[in-house]
Amino acid sequence: MKKKISPAWFNFFMVAGIAILANFVSSYFSTYIDLTQDKRYTLTPATEEAVEKIDEIIYIKVLLEGEFPAGFKRLQASTREMLNQRKAINPRIQFEFENPVQGTQDEIIKTRDAQAKDGVVPTSLKYYDGTQLVQKAIYPYALINIGTKRAIVNLLEEQQPGSDEEVILNNSISLWNTSLPILFRRC
Repeated sequence: MKKKISPAWFNFFMVAGIAILANFVSSYFSTYIDLTQDKRYTLTPATEEAVEKIDEIIYIKVLLEGEFPAGFKRLQASTREMLNQRKAINPRIQFEFENPVQGTQDEIIKTRDAQAKDGVVPTSLKYYDGTQLVQKAIYPYALINIGTKRAIVNLLEEQQPGSDEEVILNNSISLWNTSLPILFRRC
């Protein structure tokens, strides 16, 4: 006699199959939902128009790659997401993330000196990684090139003594989202 699959197992396999199928299909589509009350992460029509109008290749090098605490990983992820949003509007936008403190000691020194000539100086970051206090230099900058024009953007809002790090990072993310279209218009 043939064994029947119980309704509970059938339901389990159906739900699992639907979840796997939905995950597969969603990997081909990108969607973005802005749940903030003031819609600060939603592109305005003027921003979309400004991004669409640029006919030259926009190359953006973001110096925010590497191991960071959660707040800076959020800044990195928000920056990547925001650039992907803009790239969906204008495929001429090209970007990469780079770790300027990776490589041999000589390479790091050369990179630091070259960046310093452009006014790109590191920020000292101190955080506890679970076992010890870590201090490292980070470069929270984006270098934007449009044709022959260049703009350098500090992704981290200026810190006032005693400022809460989370507030600074949230403001930095919001500021970066609103300032990029302005930079595109200037360049």
